[in-house]
Amino acid sequence: MGKLLNIHDFSLSTANGPGRRAVIWFQGCSFRCKGCFNPGALTMDIHKEISVDDLFNEVRSLEMKGEIEGITLSGGEPLMQIDLVLQFLERVRNETSLSVIVFTGWTLEEIAKMEDVPEALEKLVDVIIAGRYVERWRIASGLIGSSNKKMYFFTQRYREYDFREVPVSEIRISLNGDTLVTGINPAKL
Repeated sequence: MGKLLNIHDFSLSTANGPGRRAVIWFQGCSFRCKGCFNPGALTMDIHKEISVDDLFNEVRSLEMKGEIEGITLSGGEPLMQIDLVLQFLERVRNETSLSVIVFTGWTLEEIAKMEDVPEALEKLVDVIIAGRYVERWRIASGLIGSSNKKMYFFTQRYREYDFREVPVSEIRISLNGDTLVTGINPAKL
């Protein structure tokens, strides 16, 4: 990956963590979990490139307007672009008061084997929801897609009960008619 992040989509949501959040769906995932909610984000093809600075400025602007309480990184797989993701998260942690939630298909044990990544994530992220989605173990509740996935809290910002009230799905229709369906138990259109 070059100096630009490859993202699939960017939107505001209340179904991807507590409060209103900026959600960044990253493009590219090698896990190919059966039943993946976002199959359009799996390919490694360039979808929409954006610099760390431009993405940060967009998020920071939303915070300054009081429109969000945090960000959620999802995918595809955010950790496939780990170097640039860490640069982005460093700016978020150091220059904002926003919370950070990361969805990843990697388990915490797999992340622990990545050089310098576990320590960085523990400093930069409030909550990680880790593990591959397993369709036959689907529970789709509290932002947990399947029963093997685990939620890890690295700060005191949130607790498990904060996730119980998060809507299981959300449908947004823009003024030009584009539809975004999101959440852990999204509606079928």
